[in-house]
Amino acid sequence: MKRLVYFGSAFNPPHVGHIRCMQWLLARSDVALVLAGPSKAHAFAKHMANFEARCTMTQDLLVHFGLPSNVQVSRIEQDLAKDDKPVYTYDVLVALQALYPGHRIVFGLGPDNVEQFSRFYRYQDILDQFELEECPTMGTVRSTDIRNAAQEDNGAFIEQYTAPSLTERVLQLYK
Repeated sequence: MKRLVYFGSAFNPPHVGHIRCMQWLLARSDVALVLAGPSKAHAFAKHMANFEARCTMTQDLLVHFGLPSNVQVSRIEQDLAKDDKPVYTYDVLVALQALYPGHRIVFGLGPDNVEQFSRFYRYQDILDQFELEECPTMGTVRSTDIRNAAQEDNGAFIEQYTAPSLTERVLQLYK
C-alpha cells in the first residue's frame, strides 16, 4: 500500500528548509504523494499572513525548486476550517484517510514541531492511528528569520532562503 505524507506547516512564509524536508519525505520508501498543507487556523494561535497568499507562495516555491508533480499544495485545512477555529492535525489526517482510502497516511513532522509534538491535539491518537516521519533539521533558517528580514527590508536574505520570485511578496506581506 502506497503512503501519502501530509506535511503541515504554517508556511509563514515557505522557505528552502520546507523544500528540503519535503524532498526528504518524498525519498522515503513507497511514498506516492506528499501534500504540503499550509495552516488555515493555527492550533497554537500563531499570527499568519493570508492563507491564499501562503498557498500561492508555497506552490511557487515547489515550482522554483523543481519538485515533482507528486508533491502538491493541499488546501484541506480550508475545507475543514469553521469560524476561524483551529484546524487540528488529527482531524486533517482523519479527513485524508477518508479521501485516500487506498493509502497509508503519514504525518511528516518538521523539526520545529518535533519538540512540541506532545502538545498536539490528540497526539497519542496520531501515533496510534497513523505513521509519523520526523524530518531531520535541513538548514538553519526559520520562517521567523525571513519575517524579521522583511521588517529590515533585507531582500537579499529573503531571496537566499526562498526564491527570487517570492522576495517582493514576502517583503509586502511581512513588513
